Amino acid sequence: MDFDAKKLSGTVTAGKHRAELSANIEANGRFSGTDNKSGFVTKGAFYGDKAAEMAGTFHHPTDVKGGAFGAAKQPKQ
Repeated sequence: MDFDAKKLSGTVTAGKHRAELSANIEANGRFSGTDNKSGFVTKGAFYGDKAAEMAGTFHHPTDVKGGAFGAAKQPKQ
């Protein structure tokens, strides 16, 4: 995530399957976008104190692939 550039990108994996995701982060903490390379569409939002958690969904518009994801900021060790 690059909060300064308001961009999010990442990869969701399940076994041998991969989904490359990218999105624009909006001022209200929501994000959405389509990855130009993979074609996956994603949307979601940040939650909690200082946006420490996030959750979203993704799908491919011409394939039956999709899913959901969530993450929480981990404390520094």
